[in-house]
Amino acid sequence: MERHIDDKKKVVDLTIRPELGPQFLFGTLAIEGLDLHGEAAVKKAWGIKEGKPFDGDYPDYFLQQILRAGIIRRSGPHPVRKQSGRANSRGRRYFVFSSFQRI
Repeated sequence: MERHIDDKKKVVDLTIRPELGPQFLFGTLAIEGLDLHGEAAVKKAWGIKEGKPFDGDYPDYFLQQILRAGIIRRSGPHPVRKQSGRANSRGRRYFVFSSFQRI
């Protein structure tokens, strides 16, 4: 970070150079615990394409969206299990819907 202060003008110029961390790429989506129709509906709604940068917050956002849209509904207290690979690789993403039903 660099800063240049001009007391006369009461101005500060600030330069920030972010350092990028490792990038995660989306590999494949595996879904367990839904029937064929439910699995197809969830896969169709999934928005990240294979090989594209993966946002770690997206799965939680996605789950809330498909619950709101009525694609599936929660039938018990069990959470969705998520798992991914290493940075700079195409990880496989798992969703296990142990207490969900297709609507």
